[in-house]
Amino acid sequence: MSNQIKRKKLKNNTTTDINKIIKTVIQSEDTSVLPNDNYISIKDEYVQPLIEVIIKNLKSVSTHEKIRLLRIVKLLLNKIKILKNIESINNNLLENVIDYKKLMFLKGKILYMKNCLINEENEPENVRD
Repeated sequence: MSNQIKRKKLKNNTTTDINKIIKTVIQSEDTSVLPNDNYISIKDEYVQPLIEVIIKNLKSVSTHEKIRLLRIVKLLLNKIKILKNIESINNNLLENVIDYKKLMFLKGKILYMKNCLINEENEPENVRD
């Protein structure tokens, strides 16, 4: 089954199905079936492992796919930021999700990688080493 067909099928899934998809992606380390949106509804315990799987796969995918994966990581980082801003969340739960400083470091690293990719595409062929 091609990746496009998989993505079309995944767009029709409900919130409970998105968690099943994320769990499968984490276990198989195959990011090709990730949907492009609806990451606010995933379980908090899947955020950190999903970010780690995405970062691990960034080296082996095309530039277009890297940009798509970076957008997904940005959505996940926004989910963590929303969780940080909610005062009623238990501190123990928040510590189990992800260390905020590590998260900001990853965000900076991802933005740097995205910038490098964009600059690499704009650079003429004869300039590259």
